[in-house]
Amino acid sequence: GAEAIAEAIRLNDVAVDFNLRAFKLGRAAAVNEAALFAQLPEAAEPAAPETLPDLIRRHGDYLRDYQNAAYAAKYRARIEAVQAAEQKLDPQSEQLTRAAAQSLFRLMAYKDEYEVARLHADPAFRRQVREQFGKRARFRFHLAPPFLARRDRFTGHPLKRSFPGRPMLWGMALLTRFKRLRGTWLDPFGHTAERRAERALIREYGDDLKRLVEKLTPENLTQAVDLAALPEQIKGFGYIKQAGIERYRKQRTVAWRRFEGTELNLVEN
Repeated sequence: GAEAIAEAIRLNDVAVDFNLRAFKLGRAAAVNEAALFAQLPEAAEPAAPETLPDLIRRHGDYLRDYQNAAYAAKYRARIEAVQAAEQKLDPQSEQLTRAAAQSLFRLMAYKDEYEVARLHADPAFRRQVREQFGKRARFRFHLAPPFLARRDRFTGHPLKRSFPGRPMLWGMALLTRFKRLRGTWLDPFGHTAERRAERALIREYGDDLKRLVEKLTPENLTQAVDLAALPEQIKGFGYIKQAGIERYRKQRTVAWRRFEGTELNLVEN
């Protein structure tokens, strides 16, 4: 119930007034979003959708900071190939390119230990925390390190532990400098099943995009968009992400049959 959620916000005792207002506005938006926005001043209207060139540029800049310029260039090259094939069919169409740009970015920017460290070591993160919680705010991190985490005796899932903020922030700043090891045989985190699966997904999806481009026609463009967008459903970390990957692979098989027009034949046979 609404009052129970409001009480939980009060008990959490973090930005209570702000979060209560956000909760009330969210409920109002769920009922009638248009009426809610009609009450806002014109300057607060939702921003225009991001253009495709801006989206690709933003993702490329992020991947450059995530790894390096070569990594970002690989992303742009793959998306440009998809865009060229789509525009050859229809110069006004961009659905396939947008879906591919979103999905490939999601896969290439997977949140590993180096990326978590980079985001927390960013001065902008600490500045944002101070602005919201004050200069005396303290940090504690709840993590499940791949080599140190204990396992739940019933589920087998890793359990998070609490770590003090100051040494962890120092450690994260140090770890960020070693991101160039990501994906190499020297990467101490890269040999886990989760990291190997994430890198395999990037290669697999890259091959899928090449295959889509080679077989793309006006008749299967809609199916191509559906296939290209499938990785968007892969979310979370650890066993949650693994379950998402398994669902994705099953749906990917079906999507390829639809794209290639073999699903109907299988049903008839």
